[in-house]
Amino acid sequence: MSLILYIVCGVAALWLLTCFNYVPGKTSYVQEGLKGPKEKALGRGFHITLPWPITRTVGKANHKWRTDTGSVKVRSQDDAIFGLPYELQFRAIENPLSAVKAVYELTDPKRQMMAFVDNELPQFIRNKLLDDVYGDRSIVQGELQSKLKDEFDDYGYEVKLLIQDPILDENQEAGYNRKRTAQLLKDAASDEAEAAKIKEVGQARAESESKELQGQGVAKMRQAVANGMKESMQAIKDAAPELTDNQVMDFLLEINRLDTLTTVGSDGNLILMDLNKMSSNGSNLGDNVAAFAAYSQNQAKQTEKSSAVN
Repeated sequence: MSLILYIVCGVAALWLLTCFNYVPGKTSYVQEGLKGPKEKALGRGFHITLPWPITRTVGKANHKWRTDTGSVKVRSQDDAIFGLPYELQFRAIENPLSAVKAVYELTDPKRQMMAFVDNELPQFIRNKLLDDVYGDRSIVQGELQSKLKDEFDDYGYEVKLLIQDPILDENQEAGYNRKRTAQLLKDAASDEAEAAKIKEVGQARAESESKELQGQGVAKMRQAVANGMKESMQAIKDAAPELTDNQVMDFLLEINRLDTLTTVGSDGNLILMDLNKMSSNGSNLGDNVAAFAAYSQNQAKQTEKSSAVN
C-alpha cells in the first residue's frame, strides 16, 4: 500500500513540474490549450502554466539569425546569361504574436524563402543591363528586400538578402572586360575633350578681359594726355595771349619732338635722322619756339624795369 502511495505521489509531483516552464534567450515557446493555440508565445525566463496536457508546448520560434546561400541563373536585358549567387538571412520576429505565426504559418521557412527569391530575382534582372547588375546591385537588392519584407512579415519572419557578384563564364567575362575597357577609354577621351574645351574657353575669356583692360588703360592714358595738352595750352595762352591756338599747338608738338629725340638719343649706338627738321612744318615750329623764347625774354626785361622804377 505504501509503495503504491509513493508511486502516485511521484507521478503527481512530476505532473506538477510540467507547470513550470523555462524559456532560454533568443527563443519563444508556442503553447496550445484545450481550446487551441495560445495567442501569445512565452518569452525568455520562467513561466508557470497549467500542467500537461491541459497546456503543452507545440513549437519553438528561434530569434537568432540563420544564414543560407543559393544561386539562380538569370538573363539580363542585354541577353547576358549568368549565375547570380545570394545569401539569405532570416529569423523569427522577436514578438509574442509574431512568434506564434512563425510556428504555425510556414512548415519549411528556409525552403519557402529561397523559392521566393529564386522566382523573383530573375524578374528583377530581366530589366537590368549587366553593367547595372554590377553597379546598381544595391538597388536590386533593396527592391527585392522590400518584397521579401512585405511577403514574410505576415508569416512572422524577418528576412535580409545579400546579392553577390555575378558569375560569368570565361568568354563572357573577357567580353565584358573588353567592353568595359572600351567604355572607360571613351569616357576618358570625352573628359579630355571637355577639359580642353573648358581650357580654350577660359583662355579666350581671359584674353578678352585682358584686351578690354588694355583698351581701358589706353583710353585712360589718351584722356590723361589730352587733359595734359589742354592744361599746357591754357598755361601758354595765359602767359602769351597774343599767340594763336595753332602757334601754341605747334609749340607743344615741338617740345614733344625734342623730348623724344632726347630720350631716343640717350643710347649712343643709335643714329638719328630728324626728317621733321627738313620740312617746312619743322621750320615753322622752330620759328614758333624762337618767337616764344624772345617774347619770354622781353616780358622778363619789362618786369625787371618795373621793379627798378618802383
